Amino acid sequence: MRDNVKSNASQNLFVKGFPVTWSEDDLKTLFAKHGEIVSVYIQREPSGLSKRNGCVLYKNKADASKAKDLLNGMKIAN
Repeated sequence: MRDNVKSNASQNLFVKGFPVTWSEDDLKTLFAKHGEIVSVYIQREPSGLSKRNGCVLYKNKADASKAKDLLNGMKIAN
């Protein structure tokens, strides 16, 4: 398992600061414009409330890099 996580590190983007109301589908919609996504995960409180951070895993490293370059620092209105 550890080797699998390590090999995907350059394809996995940590995302923070999006609106607390966003679902995995909202996050996927924003990032899918830049490549094929394998999975999206939002970290949540035990109550189910979003912690406003999560991960987006791309199928390939080039798409992850492109998304990072284009979306890093982007401000999203609440």
